[in-house]
Order: sequence, then C-alpha cells, then structure tokens
Amino acid sequence: MKIINALFTYLRIRSEVKPFKILNLPSVVLENVVNQMDIHLVIKLSKTSKKMHSNMKNAKRKIYKLIIDNHHEYNIKNPWPSLVQRILLFETKSDFLFVYRQMCMRKDITSHLAKYTVDFWIEWFYNTTKLDNIHKKSIFNFNNSKKCLTLLTRFDDLFSIDHVDLIINTDKLFGRYRSTIRHPLFRKCDYVELVGRNSFLSNEDMYFVLKNFNLKNGFFTDCKLSNDFNMAAMFKIPRLCIFHAGDITLKHLLSMDCKVIKLWRHQLHPQLINQFIYHWMKGAMPNLRRLRLNLFCDFRRIDEMLNGVKRSKWDNKRRPRIFCDGIERIDCEDGKDILRNDGQLATFFCKNDTVEFLVWHDEKL
Repeated sequence: MKIINALFTYLRIRSEVKPFKILNLPSVVLENVVNQMDIHLVIKLSKTSKKMHSNMKNAKRKIYKLIIDNHHEYNIKNPWPSLVQRILLFETKSDFLFVYRQMCMRKDITSHLAKYTVDFWIEWFYNTTKLDNIHKKSIFNFNNSKKCLTLLTRFDDLFSIDHVDLIINTDKLFGRYRSTIRHPLFRKCDYVELVGRNSFLSNEDMYFVLKNFNLKNGFFTDCKLSNDFNMAAMFKIPRLCIFHAGDITLKHLLSMDCKVIKLWRHQLHPQLINQFIYHWMKGAMPNLRRLRLNLFCDFRRIDEMLNGVKRSKWDNKRRPRIFCDGIERIDCEDGKDILRNDGQLATFFCKNDTVEFLVWHDEKL
C-alpha cells in the first residue's frame, strides 16, 4: 500500500510540472504499474518503442499459468468436435480457481466433476460459458506453429510465468508442432494431456514425452496404448491419469510409485480391488494419496470390494470431512475408514459409478 500511495504522490507531483510519461518512472514504481495493467495493454505498450519494450521486459509481470490448447475440443455431447488452438492465460491462482469453482457450482455437472481432469473443466468453462470481457481477453488464438511460437516468445519475453500446461493431440505433438516444444517456455511445462481417442500411444511416444517434459504435476492420456506398451515407463509419474486402462493389471497397479492414480475403462473387478486394499494394508504403495477408478465399478458390489476389511464410519475427531487433492475437494462424509496397523488412515467409497481410495497423509501435493 505504501508503494501504491508513493506512486500516486509521484504522479501527482510530476503532473503538476509536465505530462506524465511512463518511461520516466523509477524501475520499482514502473514494476508496480505494469503489474496492475491489463495484459493486452502491456503487450501493446511493448510494441511502441524499443525502450518501452525493454522497460516492460525488465518489469517481468508475474503470470500464474498458461494453458496451451492444440486439440479437438473436449465436448461430451458433440461427436465431431472442432479444433481448438489457443493459449489461456491466468494471471493469478485465484483466477484459475475462480473458473474451476464456477464449474463446481453448476448442478448439471456436479455428479460428473471428479470423473474428468481439472483442465477438462477449465476448457468446458471457456467452451460453454458466455464470457465477459475479462475472460475474453485471457484467450490468445493461433492457427499454425509459427503463430504459436510468436505468442510463446512474446509471453516469455514480457512475463514471469510459473506454470505451463499443454493439452495436445498426438498428431499435432508428433507432427507439425513437434519443433515448438524446443521453445524455452516448455521448460516450465509440468502437466501434459496427450489426447486423441482414436490414436495409439507407443513406447517411442511415451519416451519422447518423458524426455521433454518435467511431469511433476501430472500426465493424462485418452489415447489407446499400443500392444507392446511398456507400462513401467509411467510408474513414477506423480499424478497419472489413463483413460483406456483396460490393460492395467493389479500387478501393474501395485508397482506404481505415483501419488495420484486415476483409471478409466479398467478391468479391476471387485475381487481385485479387494486384493489391492489388502496389499495396501500390508504397506504396499507408501506414496499413494489417491486412487480413483472411473467407470465399470458397480457400487452394489461394495461388500465384495471390502470383504474381510475392518472399516468404520467417519469420525470427525479423527479426520476432516473434505479431502484436498490439489484444487479438487472430495466430500468423504459417507466414506468407510480403514486403519492400517501402523496408524495410516484411508477412506474408501463408491459414488456415481466410481471408486475412491484416499490416504490421509500429513503432506499435500
């Protein structure tokens, strides 16, 4: 507040002498001014002169996240989705949370919320909501790799960006846009969604992704896995989401060193889920925080899944009601609590055709 007051005092004094010029501002004051400007204005001003560009560059306005979309849009109802090529810019984490929570409040999708990724719902917001000017200004479109690189270079030059998410079709990543990931901004890309439900993910493709991206915030794919796919290549990704998980066996699952695992279209029937719980109770998968099995889970067979497992109802003196996974919030009021011999607590429940197994570690992702 002191800095802002000092700025207005400075501007008032300067304006009494001669017209205010942004180039004359001291560097500290300029940085604060730039951080309160509209993003488009920062970009526009940077093009007015070399000196202005240098000043905007040195100010390095902070940006929380870029989401780079280069794929056919996520559309639950449309069998022929259009191609989306854009960059979504979120100035702060609060901006990102606002969009996600807007989707959380929509009654028509509440029961489906946890079935899809956070970025899926961010996309859904921009595709289905009548956007105000603020959100419209956070969209930067491109239609070829050259334009994409131009935008990335401009953002990297002018802003200090914390995170980059990439959502891309396989034919784009391994086709015309393959060279774009050499851009230095992709060093900050810590989350990738590789999509294309009619495409196959090969070992070569997976090794390419692991080599070129630091997947500390996760990897999702809805591609089918090739017949010779090496499952072990994905076992150390902290947050792993696989849509076509029919080839994932119990042995594969128990070998994973992931913190969060989400599987769709899997073949883990109730007896195998029961075996998984017993293995966990013996100390398997010590780093696991969350296992979510989407689809093909019959909640009416919950007794088979928990056969022989000692469990209890929620006790608010022992654990919170809400489990936090990143920005996701999972209500565990109706869950069955399972206490391991070493004191580690987990919660199990079935809801909306899915199974959740949540481990209450002290640390957060």
